[in-house]
Amino acid sequence: MAATLDDIEGAIFATLQTLLRSAATPGPFVTVDRWAGEVTQADGVDEVTLGKSPSALLAFEESVPEGEDGAETETLLRDTEVIERHVFRVYVTVKDPRGIPAATKGTVGQPGVLRCARLVKEALAGLEIAGLAGGDVVRLVQHRPWSIVAGSHYTHIVRLSARASLPATTLPAPGVPFTGMDANLTDAPSDEGGTPMPLAGVRIDTA
Repeated sequence: MAATLDDIEGAIFATLQTLLRSAATPGPFVTVDRWAGEVTQADGVDEVTLGKSPSALLAFEESVPEGEDGAETETLLRDTEVIERHVFRVYVTVKDPRGIPAATKGTVGQPGVLRCARLVKEALAGLEIAGLAGGDVVRLVQHRPWSIVAGSHYTHIVRLSARASLPATTLPAPGVPFTGMDANLTDAPSDEGGTPMPLAGVRIDTA
């Protein structure tokens, strides 16, 4: 069964939560949450998030259909299957007033934004989710700085993608579908004439 957008987002978020710092786990993040607000390069994330850093915020970015006109002919029956490439981003933010070296590289007890982003990539790139198209995995798309204000916040984004078939969109492609085949194997005619003797018969039926 094909994974839905909800399935994919849920699996990515559950994996991201394993990086949350707690008494039982030494994760780098104080906050791991979903994000649907406005994040700009000029302003970064809001003050609530900045007060709970290092943080990792998961956001859905877009879904883009693959293939010509958003469709690919993949199956034996020439069915047209819509494959979507779902793209997500994780906002990784560290707040450190001590300056660029401390925020970027980290200090004792405070991981820097580079290490935090690396841990996100290691956790999510290659993540296996049941139902992805062709047995695919979550793939790393991009990692880059997003919003940096020296002495305030340092936010990087890690972008990821996953491919899945859109449920209930498999339709016959134009043309005549393959429905079956009959084949009979006969012996070669003898020198004395007569009817060739049948040796084997094969029938393939996709109905």
